[in-house]
Amino acid sequence: MGNQTDEKVIAANELKDAVIASEKKQKIIKSKTFWKMFKVYSRQPQTVEEVKKLLDERDLKVELKPMHGKENEDVIFGKEPVDGYWIVISSIIKPPLPPPTCNKPSDKWFEDMQKKVFETEKEVVTYFIDPLRKELGYDEDDVVIGYKIKMFKGSRAVYTEADFVLFNGTERTPENALLVIEAKNSNNEITPDHIKEAQSYAKELIPAYYVVTNGRRTKVYQFNGLLAPDELVLDFEQSDLSSKWEELCRYISKDAAVERKEWMNRQSGFKV
Repeated sequence: MGNQTDEKVIAANELKDAVIASEKKQKIIKSKTFWKMFKVYSRQPQTVEEVKKLLDERDLKVELKPMHGKENEDVIFGKEPVDGYWIVISSIIKPPLPPPTCNKPSDKWFEDMQKKVFETEKEVVTYFIDPLRKELGYDEDDVVIGYKIKMFKGSRAVYTEADFVLFNGTERTPENALLVIEAKNSNNEITPDHIKEAQSYAKELIPAYYVVTNGRRTKVYQFNGLLAPDELVLDFEQSDLSSKWEELCRYISKDAAVERKEWMNRQSGFKV
């Protein structure tokens, strides 16, 4: 039993080294190959947990990706078909999170927010994002609605707009960009293309986090630059806003975003 554990530790260490050495801080491995690396031939719950713990201890995140077809959220690590899935191992960036620095709004505020129905993207911005902005500690001077961004398609420059960008004060530079928020029509589900759009703006502005929301559902991503793949840190429904408030505050309140941005500016993996 001891030798098997030692072999798993060696495999986890080798995987960590491979992820760090890779350009994208990520390794994609066939499920069958992954479990063979860890000398796991019968995926019992206790064994799967042992492997997961070894990866967690090394700040490695596990995701499943089907080789063919669409992703299935019901498929979980350790029970995926070994011939039909890739296992994606990524480095996790864990700067210390500050304690919550914003007060929790009143019950009535949450009730009102949870009852709101949004008919357009503009209503999502006006009646969902902006009220959140105020409660999370951002001032009006921090806000730019429709921030113009210059991007390149090949050698051709194109201009686009990020729906809602929050800066630390009035200076509109990447050094001061804290949050990029993309609003989507609440009649539409949030898609991978919506996430990629927000991420493309984040690569230009280098914010602490970026958010995609249609009012009914909100996804918060930690922007990790060249250090690691970006990480989904919060994903919640409109009805869960109250129960998720403390986490939301820890991540994207102004004080929290400023602290993480200061940490980012001390790292070498962020282009600022």
